[in-house]
Amino acid sequence: MKRSAAAASSQKASADDALRKQEALTYLRELKDRLKDRKDTYDEFLEIMKEFKAQRIDTEGVIKRVKTIFKGHRDLILGFNQFLPKGHEIRVEDVEREEREEAVRISPKYIVCIRIE
Repeated sequence: MKRSAAAASSQKASADDALRKQEALTYLRELKDRLKDRKDTYDEFLEIMKEFKAQRIDTEGVIKRVKTIFKGHRDLILGFNQFLPKGHEIRVEDVEREEREEAVRISPKYIVCIRIE
């Protein structure tokens, strides 16, 4: 007996949703473990997620806040993509550019110029 295309599509979407939920739970468990000594940061992340879910902050706002609290932890920032709507993913190139810009803002006072003649 053939299944309808709609039934097959619905089943695939259901499987995709289940996988996405499992990946999100894995991310949250890993995050909690990584931040066990920084409970305030983990709690702040959960608060950001609540605000995002309740639509008190928009997608760009949640991205900005997550990048701020996870600054220096590229894997956590990029792992957050699974919570974002399609088309709003955080790109590796953007994170790298922001890291370079931050390094330039911080390091000028430590730059030593050597003149070679």
